[in-house]
Amino acid sequence: MATSRCPKCESGTFEATPLSVRGGNKPTAIQCANCGAIVGLLPDTGEVAKVIASSIQKTIADALKKTGK
Repeated sequence: MATSRCPKCESGTFEATPLSVRGGNKPTAIQCANCGAIVGLLPDTGEVAKVIASSIQKTIADALKKTGK
């Protein structure tokens, strides 16, 4: 299996660091632990969880309507 390397410094060590951006989103940057170059972003997990919870609530509400409860 290939080893992931930083495109800037060739280090193979990475870390996840929360970012603060305008608009309230808080994505997580995957960055090189050696030089800090950002190599990827993960979405704000709080926002993702809210979307999933909302979807589950709607599915339950729809199912209850179908059963007449």
